Parts: sequence; C-alpha cells; structure tokens
Amino acid sequence: MDLLLVEDEPQVANLLRRRLARVDFDVEWVTSVSAAVGALQQRPYSIVLLDIILKQGRGRPDEDGLHVAREMRRRGLDTPVVVMTAFPTFEHGRDAAFLTPSAVIEKQPGLQTVVAACQAAAAAAAPKTTGDPMGRARAELAAVAFDRDDAADWCSAILLRAIGHPALTLPQCATLSRELVLLSKAVAPDRLRLHDMLNTPPLVGHSDVDRVLAVLGSIPIDGNPALSTACGTSVRTIREVLKTHTGNGPAEWRCLSRGKRFVGLLVNTRNNIGQCADAAAYRYGRQSVAECRRLFGRIPTEIRRLLDL
Repeated sequence: MDLLLVEDEPQVANLLRRRLARVDFDVEWVTSVSAAVGALQQRPYSIVLLDIILKQGRGRPDEDGLHVAREMRRRGLDTPVVVMTAFPTFEHGRDAAFLTPSAVIEKQPGLQTVVAACQAAAAAAAPKTTGDPMGRARAELAAVAFDRDDAADWCSAILLRAIGHPALTLPQCATLSRELVLLSKAVAPDRLRLHDMLNTPPLVGHSDVDRVLAVLGSIPIDGNPALSTACGTSVRTIREVLKTHTGNGPAEWRCLSRGKRFVGLLVNTRNNIGQCADAAAYRYGRQSVAECRRLFGRIPTEIRRLLDL
C-alpha cells in the first residue's frame, strides 16, 4: 500500500521507511506541508503518516503538520491519517481530535508503535476501500462542498473511482456512466439526486442477463462469438435476452465493460494512458478516446486529471 510520510527529521524518516517497507508499505517521504499537499494532489495514498511539528531550519518558522490533515478534509479526502509527535500538548491533542485521525501517538525509540498504528489504520480502512464502492462513493459525496466551483469535477472523480472498482457490477456501472455524461455537460450536481442514484440498485434481476454480464465483467471479450463461447449460449439468444431486459445489445455492454476495465487501470496503476488502453483491450488509441467520451463524457486525459483530484 502507498503511504505518504510527512516528517522533517531524516534519521527518523529513514528508520520509518525501512520498518514500513518490511510490512509491505510503499513509502513516499516529504518534509514540508507544501510538499505533502502537492503529493496528495498528484495521486491517492492508502495512509498518511504525519508529524505535527515540522522544523524547517535556516531561520524559517516551524510548520504545523496538522495543516496537511485540514487540507485533506477540506478537499473531501477520507484517507486515514496517523498523527505522531515527540512533544504532545493539550492543544495538539485537541486540534488533532477535531480532525478525526485514525490514531494520535508519541514517537517511540523503536518506532514500532508508529508502524503498528499504520497497520491498524490500513486494516480499518480496507472494508471502505475494497468491499462497497457505492457506499464509499456516498460517503465521499457527502463530504463535497457543493458551493465550490469545481464541485462537478469532484463528483465526477468520485463516480469514476467507483466505476473502476472491481466489485462494481456492470448495471451499476451503467447508472454511474449516465450520470458522468450529465456532469460532463456542466450540469450543476444535485446532492439528493446523486445520493438517490447511488442508493437505488439497478433493476435487471434476470438470471440469463446476470450470467452474461458477469462474464463480460470478469474477462475481456472481443466480439459476440467469443461471448457466446464463454456463456455457452448462442449469439442470437444473448442479443435477444440483453436487448429485451436491459435495452442494450451485447456490443454496448462490451464497450461499457472495456471502459470500466480501462478506468480501473487508470485508478489502480501508475501506467500511462496508452498502457492502460492496451491492457483494457482497446485495438488502437482513438478507440479509447471515442468510447470514453461517449461513456463517461470525457476523454482519457481528462479522466486521468480528474482521478488525480
């Protein structure tokens, strides 16, 4: 898991990086508030490990590390934060508690307490990030300040992350996809409408449809004959069943499945857009551009920018 370490002391940071690497954390280290905020703007992290007092040296005043947590909450980021300090005070404890971190701990000589707190925070956050993408989207949406100029972009980023989640079904993905197209047309987001959409399960409920869509969602399928072979059903039956019960034929569901896989790669890997398009089984670059614009209202470069919010 990716961990952002905000720590001003190189010796402590190097010790923590080695200890955290042993328990499968990929650590990125920064020493200032501005660097931490910049890193959080570039990509998501699983955990933020934050020192409260950041000494800058050369006559510059010390920085309040809690400003990183404040900025995260202002942006609607629910990444778990572990706060550590060598000099705990009442004011620090009060301010940290207001920001609801996963843990507030003192630095220890062996730093094992810090590592254990990061592991506990990661374990506590795992159900939110892996088990229920729609629930996570509802929680993130509730934290968005809808009076912001970029509220529509934040909502789009939330929906795109949900679409890229492997636990999201294709019918759910179709619902979010339609919402993204609306948001891309600069429609002002409506919190109640979005929450209703996230809470209402898509109505399919047909065993043959569920089986075909489950196959499409689990493996890349190129063409109706391959889908027929994977499902053990004729192409004609698949076409009739899907069209009758969902309103869309197999070609449209194949496009949506490919788009969902593409967004998932953009969310969960550091690969460039071309590599993600190849892995999602797009035959050529322009195909991914056209399909993403139609499915999600944005081209791949715009999607990657939104996912970095």
